[in-house]
Amino acid sequence: MSEELLPGQFSSSSHLFPSSANGQLAPAAIEISLAPGASYSGQYYSGEFALSIDQCGSNDNSGPPPCNGNYPVTTLAEIHFSIEIWQEAEIRISGLEDMLLDATTSSLGTVEASQEFCVYGTPLETFLWWTWTYDSSLFRVTADSQNGNGSFILRGINDLEYEIEIASVDDGFSENLREGTPSNTRWRGHGDLSCANYSDENMRITIRVPQEQLESAIGNSYTDTLTLTVELE
Repeated sequence: MSEELLPGQFSSSSHLFPSSANGQLAPAAIEISLAPGASYSGQYYSGEFALSIDQCGSNDNSGPPPCNGNYPVTTLAEIHFSIEIWQEAEIRISGLEDMLLDATTSSLGTVEASQEFCVYGTPLETFLWWTWTYDSSLFRVTADSQNGNGSFILRGINDLEYEIEIASVDDGFSENLREGTPSNTRWRGHGDLSCANYSDENMRITIRVPQEQLESAIGNSYTDTLTLTVELE
């Protein structure tokens, strides 16, 4: 037998739970879950609760005595307990696509291409003495070149070095990354998992191939696979 309990109310008269005679134990369990539709907006939640076990009064009629407020009730026990919920911090990067840089002999010079992408960070809860505020967690970015070892390398007949810049779309603050090394900058994640279905992407990556590298190219095609890793602070 089970019933969903409402705050401050007895279980219904149709759900009176049997006890055991002569002081024997009657095993019982309480299951706690979030209400349907409830969602997290912070990392930590807690609350203090009390569960009362009451013996219902006598009933002049046949059948089980109801706990409906019309009959005496004896509180046998009141159990106080706390509930804590910790939400694991989460970071996610998405929205990146392949990038093509087009350099021709008539346009020698630094060649670059950019695209925006999404970095989601779990919303965090911060207490100031006058209010609670909510903000997204901070993260760093590491870029790894498949062909590089301390440098970003485009591979073809020969190797060409290129540069990576990561920037925030919101405030424009940027940093040129070193291959395999986490950024010095800590950016703030977006509060929506997909950055509002990628209509509000919060980060930008720019790839540049300097002129002196292009001038040393002896092939027509150069490629690299770049891996971006985001790490929560």
